[in-house]
Amino acid sequence: MEQNVAAAVVKEKNAIKPEKAKKESAGGTSIVKDALILMVITLVAAVLLGLVNELTKGRIAELKEQAKQDAYKAVYADALSINTDINAEVNAELKKAIDNQESILSAAGISNITIDEAATAVDADGNVLGYCILITNSKGYGGKITLALGISLEGEIKGIAFTTLAESPGLGMRADETWFKDQFKGIKSDSVVYTKDGTGAASTEDNVIDSISGATISTRAVTNSVNAGITFVSKIGE
Repeated sequence: MEQNVAAAVVKEKNAIKPEKAKKESAGGTSIVKDALILMVITLVAAVLLGLVNELTKGRIAELKEQAKQDAYKAVYADALSINTDINAEVNAELKKAIDNQESILSAAGISNITIDEAATAVDADGNVLGYCILITNSKGYGGKITLALGISLEGEIKGIAFTTLAESPGLGMRADETWFKDQFKGIKSDSVVYTKDGTGAASTEDNVIDSISGATISTRAVTNSVNAGITFVSKIGE
């Protein structure tokens, strides 16, 4: 009788094994299926994202170009047009300076700043009035700051305007307020300096501006960018 019981147990175990193997096989198939579904979803998402990027990048580039042109017009209102073709004959000296900007800026102790573009401001008769310089400083409080600087052939600042500014609201973002930007207009100096005591407007020196209260880093970044542009323009033609 014991032998019959043992035989029955063995038979039952043998019957369970195929069923277990079947379940394990089904589980493995399910994992593979889920992985394939996830891969297809990821692939479709990537294709759609690439398509959206392709459809919008042209528009984004247009908006950036328009913002730059608007900034150039704002910083050199006296100009009839701004010639940004760096290969144009009128921009030959600008191209040379652009190519040598690293040595020009480093020799003046300027770092973390790049001259992204340089253009000539031209009057109705085609005469060059000055330059529009697009400058990026990587050391803003909120990241990169990019501004356009207008400066005459005589070295007088005509204005500044921002194309990229992401500073703290109510603090560094005040750099885009008229009172702050207008302080740079008319300055004709080798450099601009700022004061934190509010005496810039009353200073006997015409190159002193008032900083933005509570936003020294932003003020410094903008001032350093303007000084980089002044230095750059002073080397055009050398």
